[in-house]
Amino acid sequence: MKNDKLCFSKTLGYLVMLVLVVAGFFYVMSNVNKTSTSTDTQAGTTCNATQAAFDNGCERLPLKTDVLSNGTSSQATPEYSGRRCIDVNAASTPPVYQWVEDKTICQPTYRCNYGSKIYIRDHKTSAYDYTDSTIRTVSGTKCIGTTGIACKKYTNGQYYSTSDSNCGPAVTNSCNWGTYTNITDISTPAKWVQVDGHVGGADAKIKCIQVSSKNVGARCKTDLAGVINATGSITDTVNCPVPQTYTCYWGGQDLITNLTQPFKWVTSSVGGVVYKCIVNASGVKQGVRCITDTNGNLNGNGSKQDLVNCPLPGAVYTCSYGGYSVTATSSPYKWVNTTGSGATYKCIQKDGKNVGARCRTTSAGLLNGNNSVLDSVNCPVTVATCTVGTGTCGWGGETLNYGDCRNDSYGGSYVCECDATRTSLTYPVLVQKANVCP
Repeated sequence: MKNDKLCFSKTLGYLVMLVLVVAGFFYVMSNVNKTSTSTDTQAGTTCNATQAAFDNGCERLPLKTDVLSNGTSSQATPEYSGRRCIDVNAASTPPVYQWVEDKTICQPTYRCNYGSKIYIRDHKTSAYDYTDSTIRTVSGTKCIGTTGIACKKYTNGQYYSTSDSNCGPAVTNSCNWGTYTNITDISTPAKWVQVDGHVGGADAKIKCIQVSSKNVGARCKTDLAGVINATGSITDTVNCPVPQTYTCYWGGQDLITNLTQPFKWVTSSVGGVVYKCIVNASGVKQGVRCITDTNGNLNGNGSKQDLVNCPLPGAVYTCSYGGYSVTATSSPYKWVNTTGSGATYKCIQKDGKNVGARCRTTSAGLLNGNNSVLDSVNCPVTVATCTVGTGTCGWGGETLNYGDCRNDSYGGSYVCECDATRTSLTYPVLVQKANVCP
């Protein structure tokens, strides 16, 4: 037996070697395929050089088909987990590859879904971003239309949908007061009138509510710019004061208006001021008027005697100024009719120049009171003028013509001319000059 030998043919040897080569090839290809597919999702924290070199090392997730809110289907290709494969031992060798979180370079795909549909999708590649056309931002919240649902984010960046009062149907704010609703600047009988005011110490545009053109002591709810920002109204008697109700009465009659009997009031304008003169049933003025402001609006109760603006019939008045009786032909003062501001005034003059006063008259220029009143507006003082080239001056016992020059014994030089610093003078005077007369 010792000398027994095993003999193999060359053909059998070649067959064994071929089998080993084929088996080795499939083993190598199997490992290559494993490495290639490992660029997709891998469990655990370790990774390899091939994964680190592919797509910045970003870990990919299996593709997912989204049903978008517009009814279409879409895939965000590729999707990422937010992890990145890097060499955590880069300072030395050998390399150690691990998955680390890097949502900046490998931004995950974030979705906000409501029901079974996607309304927002944020992707690393903007081409795969999606935002539904109904998404609106209200007070920093992304609302899904007016569904009352908002898309919000967790701290990790992922969206979630939740109810939010900001996302309900739009509310139209209106100005309401009492039984009046939707008050505007043109509504009737209640409306708002915008005025300048103050709220909390700040300047503000105030919408005061009025009924029949009178403040009710309330305003619309607005911001400082006057924009209505809430429904209802606010009581505000400071910016929107309620007008005081006043009553005109006289002669035992508790109420006098423009329609009452036997006494009523009629308006009379004197010098631009409106008066409510009380007259009897025959229309005769009683020398009394209601208490009013300059526009004729009642601003006090009762009445007051006013023989000037509401004169009794048959009264004879005298215009006077500076102790002199003034007429159209009197001297040294006289009056001259002047028209202005829709009225006729009797302006008092001396030497043809206004003195800044006028007789007491009606708007038609008829005397309705004694004496006179100062009025520099309708009867402005006439500015005196000196006529160049005319007039004379006195120099000792000598009369100098306009423009004559004389020297005094002290070296001073004087010229007979109009003094520009004394505009009230109508004649020339001696004006000292720097240079000696020739």
